[in-house]
Amino acid sequence: MRAVVASCAAGLLLATACVGHITGGDDGEELPPDEPRNVCASGDADIAGPRLLRRLTSREYTASVRAVFGLSTTEWAGPSLPADPAGRNGFTNNVDRLLVDESYAAALETSGEAVADAVVAPARLGQVLPCAAGGGEPCARTYLDTIGRRVYRRPLTDDERGRYLALYDRVVAQDDFATWVRWATVAMLSSPHFVYRSELGVRDGDTYRLDGYELATALAFTLTGAPPTDALLDRAGAGALDTPEGLAAAARELALDGASGRARPAMRDVFQRFTDQWLGLSSLANLVKSGEVFPAFSAEIRGAMGRETAAFIDHVVFEEDGGVADLLTAPTSVVEPNLASYYGWPATSGPTTRPEGWGVGLLAQGSLLAINAGNTATSPTLRGVLIRERLLCGEMPPPPPTVGDLPPPTGAETTRQRYEQHVADPACAGCHQLMDPLGFAFEHLDATGRYRATENGFPIDATGSITGLGPSVAFDGPTELASALASEPETAVCMASFMASAAYGLDHHDSACLVSSLADQLARDELSIVDFYVGLTATRHFTRRTD
Repeated sequence: MRAVVASCAAGLLLATACVGHITGGDDGEELPPDEPRNVCASGDADIAGPRLLRRLTSREYTASVRAVFGLSTTEWAGPSLPADPAGRNGFTNNVDRLLVDESYAAALETSGEAVADAVVAPARLGQVLPCAAGGGEPCARTYLDTIGRRVYRRPLTDDERGRYLALYDRVVAQDDFATWVRWATVAMLSSPHFVYRSELGVRDGDTYRLDGYELATALAFTLTGAPPTDALLDRAGAGALDTPEGLAAAARELALDGASGRARPAMRDVFQRFTDQWLGLSSLANLVKSGEVFPAFSAEIRGAMGRETAAFIDHVVFEEDGGVADLLTAPTSVVEPNLASYYGWPATSGPTTRPEGWGVGLLAQGSLLAINAGNTATSPTLRGVLIRERLLCGEMPPPPPTVGDLPPPTGAETTRQRYEQHVADPACAGCHQLMDPLGFAFEHLDATGRYRATENGFPIDATGSITGLGPSVAFDGPTELASALASEPETAVCMASFMASAAYGLDHHDSACLVSSLADQLARDELSIVDFYVGLTATRHFTRRTD
């Protein structure tokens, strides 16, 4: 009997197969996986971007299944899907990277079967579908109209409902109602209407307007990391998202608590995931330092550093409703007692003022300083690259193949003196003069983020300059650098392009022109970071698309 039912379900799966991916060039050629689409080539601002089908990430798949069926981690451990690949921006949701090939499609079916098994378990099926004990076609229709709508994030069409009911007739002729639920669930979770988020829209003049259900889906995943609720789908069906006012109201309700006005936990989690990938913080978990040079740097300290940065971002962005300048120049941090001891700070609870000389804001976080350093010593180049690429949107090419490593340290010089050889070498100077001077600002902070007054008995020179943006801006130390970066409009505009990249699933070069006016407001400190992120849902791109 199982073979017969599987054969029936296979027909439905074939009708909704999702192997393959979307091509995006004007000539129909597949886009290279890590190249921008040249969305901004026209130079226009605040435009509507391309129509997209966005495959769910593994995290979105998991959130969707848990939201639709209410499954706990005990009932269902999670999907058996390959890891989502990171794009050149560091984000794992780039639309051109999230492809579905034969092996991924097979993994989708395997994962769908595991979900279906959990759904039809006796303890769960009655909660998912109260009428399941009696079964019958009316109950099957209820499943399609409730669970099916949640899975597809829109009501099923008559043709779709008809195919599932035809499967029902075949199955119940030889087996029970729960067997139909199982195979219907497998088919739904293998359908492209579940696996892909549609942002195609319907023709409206010279653009395509996203319909209410597409908007509900985009709102929910952008602001909560999860699929739309039944209530939001109801609003979509009633046309409540079809006006700018209705869309804005729904966005703020999803993102912000009505009583306090503060961001909801789901929105905070979405933003923390953005910062993790934007800054490469996920590598902290596996970071190793020389036990001889840094004997106290341990897994516990690494974990505390990660929590320090998360708490700092949460405090500045969400508790203080800060902007980009606040993120870069906030004089406080939030450290646990063991990390305070490692740094040599007094033990405190809650936000504490950073000691003199330790720098301020995001860039002085021990996590970032440790990640962007070597095993035994600091790396002005790595720290400079972080700033140049992630805060100023510079493009740093790989080093020429003829360039060798710097000589090893002898203990008779400072790190800066060793790295200044980069600028002395004509083959290196062009790039390194854009990176290393930025990194020199942090030379008082060692490879694990702790302050040092001298290095090898020599005084430390922490002066440098920001170049390549206009007139050179000089600084001395991390605090002055942070202030200088906070004053540069390019910093906020760059961060805006990365936030839009994470929200829209596009390369940050392509996202820049989609949010031009919003980015300018952020640069003028007219918007907090939270307001900017919620404002992404009010851009032309969020509601309109072009060929």
